Amino acid sequence: MVFTRMSANGVVVVDDSPGGKETAASVARLGYQATLVTSGEACLDALAAGPLPLAVLVSLELRPMPGDECCRLVKEHQAWRGVGVIVVTSSESPHEVMRCWRAAADDFLLRPLTTASLAPKLDMLTRAAGPAGAGRRPLAGKSLLLAESSRLYRNQIGANLEQAGMRVLYATEGDEALEVALEHAAELDACLLDTVLPGLDGVTLAAKLRAGPLKHKPILLMSGSEAMNPAAQEAAQRLTGSGVLDKRTLPFEAILAKVYSTVQPSLTQLRSAERTPFFSVVDFSVDGREWFSGFAYDISAGGIFIRTLTPMQPTAEVHVKVRTAGETASAHSAGVVAWSNPYWPRSSFAAAVGMGVRLTRMAPVLANQVERLARPRTETSSSPPRPP
Repeated sequence: MVFTRMSANGVVVVDDSPGGKETAASVARLGYQATLVTSGEACLDALAAGPLPLAVLVSLELRPMPGDECCRLVKEHQAWRGVGVIVVTSSESPHEVMRCWRAAADDFLLRPLTTASLAPKLDMLTRAAGPAGAGRRPLAGKSLLLAESSRLYRNQIGANLEQAGMRVLYATEGDEALEVALEHAAELDACLLDTVLPGLDGVTLAAKLRAGPLKHKPILLMSGSEAMNPAAQEAAQRLTGSGVLDKRTLPFEAILAKVYSTVQPSLTQLRSAERTPFFSVVDFSVDGREWFSGFAYDISAGGIFIRTLTPMQPTAEVHVKVRTAGETASAHSAGVVAWSNPYWPRSSFAAAVGMGVRLTRMAPVLANQVERLARPRTETSSSPPRPP
């Protein structure tokens, strides 16, 4: 088969069922350039032919290459991972949801597809690809100095904060960080400094910043070293007003949560809570009339974490319908969006798109499952915490 080169609004529909043609037609009716292929291999060939499409809609029931395997190969390819992948399936079982999560799918849609369910997903991908997408991010307009010598932490922390809309200024050495801070003091909202830096160490750097232009702005310290002497710990506490974040033992999300809550106090610490796997189809709505879809992949004692291309803004009050295992009806609950990761295709280190919802009211069937699955660990438990 010969593939035409796709435009920026191209959508590849990968479906070998009779419904594939109708899905492609629905995509075309929404104004996108639809290309229908009938196998995972053909999808990969289409991406290789380029230019890359906006999205791939792939059927989970494909054969011989299943849809989740096709999704995984797209997301593992360095040049393709920014393409939004939506898995389409006829089943809403937790096992099918788990397969999509493991394949790093950006979203999940149940058949029969409708333009009403598909339109907001493609619209979000379109807006995220343009400059207007930045205005919807929870930390838009905020700036932070990140002083970190480790490329891994610098990339992970920086990319996640940029995904949230924050402008991040980078430094790999203490003296460089001081120069950057002095030059951009007026626009900085906070600093995140590693205690171990070439040149000026993080604690000394924090002292210089606190005595200078950042006297009243938040400064956070983090460390991956085995130990800090008591004098350095006391100085860090005095300079920052909080303890040093331990990169070795804290889940990565705890560092991000601390930054979020420091520069945007309305955002809660829910994102750093210990999580337990929980796979389910989820529908959610702000007004109770227009419903969006996604899938849950873990829960904590206080919230549910939903992967979706259409996350709501932090502080939004949402209605949530969770389809729990063994139940025929959805469990209607309510909550408040605590944090939101908008879709952001420009980095390999971007966080999974979706949102964390602090549940304020739970249906009894969901409350029972949360109690059973997300019960806080006892001190005698030998199981290590699960990273987010």
